[in-house]
Amino acid sequence: MSRLLGVLAVLFPLIAAADDPPRPNPDDPVDYVAWINAEYGRQVKDNAADDYQAAFAAFVANDAALEVVTKRAADEWSEQDKTLLKSWIDQNEACLDKYVAATNKSRCYFIFEAPESGTMVGVMLPSLRPFRDIAKLLRARASLRIGAGDAAEAMDDICALLVAGRHMRAQPMLIQYLVGVAVSATAYDAALELPGAAVGSADYEMLLRTLRRADRKPRPATKQLECEKLTFWDAAQHWGRDQNGDGKLEQWVVPAGIMGDASTTLAISPPGALDDVLAEADHLYGAGQTVFEQEYGEARRLAAKIESDIQARRAKVPLLAALGPSLGRVDQLYRKLVARRAGARVVLRMHAFKAEHGRWPSDLKEATQGEAPSIRKDPFSGMDLVYCLKGGEPLLYSVGFDGKDDGGKQPPDGKHWGETGDAVFWPPQQR
Repeated sequence: MSRLLGVLAVLFPLIAAADDPPRPNPDDPVDYVAWINAEYGRQVKDNAADDYQAAFAAFVANDAALEVVTKRAADEWSEQDKTLLKSWIDQNEACLDKYVAATNKSRCYFIFEAPESGTMVGVMLPSLRPFRDIAKLLRARASLRIGAGDAAEAMDDICALLVAGRHMRAQPMLIQYLVGVAVSATAYDAALELPGAAVGSADYEMLLRTLRRADRKPRPATKQLECEKLTFWDAAQHWGRDQNGDGKLEQWVVPAGIMGDASTTLAISPPGALDDVLAEADHLYGAGQTVFEQEYGEARRLAAKIESDIQARRAKVPLLAALGPSLGRVDQLYRKLVARRAGARVVLRMHAFKAEHGRWPSDLKEATQGEAPSIRKDPFSGMDLVYCLKGGEPLLYSVGFDGKDDGGKQPPDGKHWGETGDAVFWPPQQR
């Protein structure tokens, strides 16, 4: 037994290390595109990406209809708007069938293709605009179904959007993750319209059961930040220049098309060894991953410090400023999605309670009885969403980006989410 344990003690570190990306090598550059494809595509058998690509190919764009969905809430649609949207939906029947088919599969990975082996910044990402626009089309169909009183079919569309958003958030690059966040957000916004179509307790219980099957708590972009770091690693191994052979990099030579029409030379001051430059990036990206683990106030402070550190290191590691993400904004969008999820689920729960008991719940615990406490947590305060009865009617909101409770007062510019003010989930307002 002791010999077996000894063998396992040797093997387990080797197995774990096999998943770690190799370090950059200017003499024999690592193909990080191939590494990411192998890492992310290894468990994908029946790939939903094939169905999404088929949906993209069948998609019929309509800028006028897309503008209606993008700029006006469903309760503001005129009869002319609805006719336009219904026509657009009819044109895309095959597209939506393929898109929904993709969401019936558990795995999805869009394989990366690079114009030149090993150049991650030149990776050709899958077309993200069709993914986003088809999601808006599906969102429009859900709203029209709600308006027609068909809550069950509307929930099917909402669940398809939830899975599509989750598929995109599972991709390796941050831009894909953020598209997934946007798609999921449309689903939760549509769910907030459902009380207009559901009428009885059984309706709400059915909707909630359907939602639970598709809904998952969003994960922060920690894996995507790791892949952002690989983008920096890849740039370092290709673009760093040791001009005098002293083992230190004096400049970056960035190819044309990355930062402008011509190639760009950036001086490194003072010159540094590749390992030293990589250590700077490793530290900053590693610190960035911890932002998501903090309470919101501390996360804001930490993200601001990291972004300030990136700017302060521009002379030594100028590419960090170009390739490093805005961590504060990424964290804010992630928490916004978590808050939207909580708001949508609580709204359905409190309407289910009203349908069964003939009155609104007195507090959130009563509204969400039988559910985990996390269902009602506001990621911007670390406490529950704010719920109260005013004039016998419920008010439910998140304290929003500033982390302050303004009594349910929305941002001064009238938007649902702003740098100040609260984000109100109920009663229905502009979202």
